[in-house]
Amino acid sequence: MRSPKDAFGNLPNRLRAFKERRGDMRQLPRAFVIFAVFSMACQASAQSQRADARTSPEMKLKASRSDIISIGGFSDGLVSACLSEYPRRGCRWHYLDAEGRSVLRTNLVWPGTAGSRENFDPPPPFSEGLAATNDGAGKLAYMDKKGQLVIRTDFPAIPFSSVNFYFKVEGDLAPVCGEFLRGDNREMCSKWGYVNHAGKVVIPPELAFPLQFIEGLAVIERNGKFGYINNWGHLVIPAKFDWAIAFTEGVAGAVLGQKRILIDKAGEVLCELPPANESVLDVRFSEGLAPVSVEGKHGFMDKKCQVVIAAKFDGVGPFSEGLAAVGDGEKSGYIDKTGRMVIAPQFSDAYEFNKGVAMVYLGEEKRYIDKTGRFVTETGEPLAQPATKAAAVAAPPSAPTAATAAPPPGTTAFVPPPANDSVAWAAIHFQQGQNLWSRNTASSYIAAIQSYREAVRLAPENGQYQNRLGFALHALASSAEGIPHLQKAVQLDPKNWEYLAHLADALTDVGRTKEALQAIDKALAMAPNNPYALGVRKKAQAKAGKPGKAR
Repeated sequence: MRSPKDAFGNLPNRLRAFKERRGDMRQLPRAFVIFAVFSMACQASAQSQRADARTSPEMKLKASRSDIISIGGFSDGLVSACLSEYPRRGCRWHYLDAEGRSVLRTNLVWPGTAGSRENFDPPPPFSEGLAATNDGAGKLAYMDKKGQLVIRTDFPAIPFSSVNFYFKVEGDLAPVCGEFLRGDNREMCSKWGYVNHAGKVVIPPELAFPLQFIEGLAVIERNGKFGYINNWGHLVIPAKFDWAIAFTEGVAGAVLGQKRILIDKAGEVLCELPPANESVLDVRFSEGLAPVSVEGKHGFMDKKCQVVIAAKFDGVGPFSEGLAAVGDGEKSGYIDKTGRMVIAPQFSDAYEFNKGVAMVYLGEEKRYIDKTGRFVTETGEPLAQPATKAAAVAAPPSAPTAATAAPPPGTTAFVPPPANDSVAWAAIHFQQGQNLWSRNTASSYIAAIQSYREAVRLAPENGQYQNRLGFALHALASSAEGIPHLQKAVQLDPKNWEYLAHLADALTDVGRTKEALQAIDKALAMAPNNPYALGVRKKAQAKAGKPGKAR
């Protein structure tokens, strides 16, 4: 289990491996722009980030129906689910509503054969009432919730093996791909563009990565400078900044020349960040306050760039419902907006409040507290016996229970595995992490990581779980934290080229290029033509300073 410093000290600084350096900031990988955007918004939302596999809407729905073989994540009121068509093998993908009713039956069928990837992954999610699909002639189109084609394009349809959750409509913009790169297991889009609802190209397919819209705006690079585009395709803040971060609560951090600044949605400079603040990437607001970092200690500033809570903690989390988790040595507690400690440091890990309840850990034991610090049930109900600080550790966690939703006629309720079956519960948490990750929202990425952590905690010798956790941490610009998990994955399965490539990618981003090149060479020996692995080697060589050599 993470210490408070891991849980929160790294939280406002998990981009620190990519700390901006005025002399070489433009040399940072473009992928970082996307994941920086994700990270800046991760703590800005008060949505639940307690990833519990037993209580998520998707798992409740799956628990209520025995014919759901696989399920995606809810988006725009619908969730994709692959329903068994027994006695036939495999399953067919449907879009279900919150009650489990099939709203749209697709022609996507997973054959159910061992190793088959065809239609194995969920179809693209709905967004703005539309979802990406194949027009029947091999071209990308977007359909409404009745299955009617609304947007037609001349661009290729999404291959079944591609990561498709980036194809989400934002306002008047619908993503298209000008070119898919073919790898061993995946086909990745290398040229992203956007069309409007009439199918007219608004942004040519020249972007290396899809735009990520947060609060209606997305960071976009033009000629080495950064600005903001709205979801109608209009450049609303000119590309004049040397660096720019996603908006949270109407403001964003940016770099202009030698100045690190806070800007509003008109692009106007509000104030200059405190000189001691170690990174503009820390700037993400929650309930009017954002973390500041000074010589390894953490506090908060307001939207006038004034430090209002002194940087004296070992780590801080975002404010939620008036409280923020903070690290004090090896324990975590909670402060209010005056900086007063209202729940004493006593937890090995602590998370945001949601509807008056926060998840915490006492050692390896998951518990829940209310805003007074009393231990409660997950739904906020008082415990039968009041828990004290001394007694809390001895009280066992409640055993997993089946979902309470009544199953539809003709189906049987999901029966959870025994509470002590850690392998089975690890698999459930891992699948929940996959579902959350596929939602493609800032808060769901962080929630997914929590699920992956739980899977790894329950089954630490599972290479797939270790790899996925390490990959996710790296994706959210916390490479240093992800590397041990990637190393463990490689140790468990040294002949898995994908694990080696992920490790090499993360090592490259923290400057350990010699180790990165060693790992990627092993990966390429097994997958010599994989575009991702080739790209990692190219990046590692470039960062090493000379192709083929490492520093």
